[in-house]
Amino acid sequence: MNYFSKVLIFKHLSMKFLPELSAREQKLIRLCRENRYCRIQNLRFCNGEPSFRPPPKVESKIRLGQPRRNALLPCSDLTELERELLETLRQRRDGTVLEIDVREGQPCDLKFEQTVTEL
Repeated sequence: MNYFSKVLIFKHLSMKFLPELSAREQKLIRLCRENRYCRIQNLRFCNGEPSFRPPPKVESKIRLGQPRRNALLPCSDLTELERELLETLRQRRDGTVLEIDVREGQPCDLKFEQTVTEL
């Protein structure tokens, strides 16, 4: 990891609010929050940023018998899990997230696919 990569990761670690993120990172966080229980599949990322081309597939679930909170309420604070998701994409730099498991609007589990170019 070069100096520039370390600076980007450090800068990102300090981000605590949604408006401090890039437009694509904000889109990913909103996608998780709006689809409270879902799987986001085949999300590509390049240079640590999510890419929505081609668009990922979102498989949503609705939990019956539970109150539905409005995920669209303005909440600019990032949670620890949201920061960890974005940090992970930055550290891995390029690849595909095969699946992001989202529960209660928060990313919980990640499954990756990456091409190994150097051994």
